[in-house]
Amino acid sequence: MMPWDNSLNKDLQDTVYRHVLYTLHLDDKNATKFSLSTPKQIESAYRRILDPSMNTDETFLGRRIKQDIERVFDSMMKILEKGGGMVQGLAQRNGHRFLKLGGWGGARYRMSDEELKNMTLQWVLPDVAAVVEEERKKNFLEVWNVLGQNNEQL
Repeated sequence: MMPWDNSLNKDLQDTVYRHVLYTLHLDDKNATKFSLSTPKQIESAYRRILDPSMNTDETFLGRRIKQDIERVFDSMMKILEKGGGMVQGLAQRNGHRFLKLGGWGGARYRMSDEELKNMTLQWVLPDVAAVVEEERKKNFLEVWNVLGQNNEQL
């Protein structure tokens, strides 16, 4: 049994890619920048995301890692209860959209704007969050200035 499954691997990749996108505009010499340009930078990006001091139980990835490890122990107990035999439904790979409605396919769940916002913020390291917030403020001011200029022309 492996606690690190395909879903957790995808979560990690998405987290790294998100950090790369958020810091794309930064200068290459900026320590906050995430890059996948070279093998050394790729290693650095993944190590930063997996740093245990950054991935506590409060972060999304930290919770996912803990959840998957705990699931292994639950699975082991179910297998022991069955005398080492196969446990029906234990390792089904139906995907994230599978809701138990009686068959394959399930129902599609759409996140609310608040859930989506919280999920996005949970995936960002603190130094990158500061960069994202700074960019949001800068973009807001640019839009505000453009609207102000347009209003003066009216």
